[in-house]
Amino acid sequence: MKFRVLKWLLLLTLTLSVWCGASAAFSAEVEMKVTAIYASRENKIIDDRLKDLADTLAKRFGYTSYKVEAEQIHTRRFGQKADVALPGMRPLTLQPRGKEPSGQIRINLQIPDLLMTDLLFKSGHHILIGGPLYKKGVLILLIRATEK
Repeated sequence: MKFRVLKWLLLLTLTLSVWCGASAAFSAEVEMKVTAIYASRENKIIDDRLKDLADTLAKRFGYTSYKVEAEQIHTRRFGQKADVALPGMRPLTLQPRGKEPSGQIRINLQIPDLLMTDLLFKSGHHILIGGPLYKKGVLILLIRATEK
């Protein structure tokens, strides 16, 4: 009898600790900053807001001009969606999904009828995604995710 009571208490304790840990993980907030960058070969101008990334952008994409077209910041809890209006194209939807055992933040990214993928971010880090044709160049997305 004593063993059964201890077994049930242990099971209840484990269940509550897992449930409390999961609810704490799902209550975390993620700040997602999306910067739409217009890249072209029209001239050799680098937007002041992109000076720190100028070398990286030039090496990865090979354009000579980079200008911030739009910037949005959304803060969401895990599971909540954020819709981002991108210049000249369909909306982008971001949804923080949770935290990996490695500590990385998993974010689902969707552009209807074009792209649907999960990305992993270290908190405070960013990813660059070469996008579609835009004006006389292309649109590049700079997405940064930070756990709050």
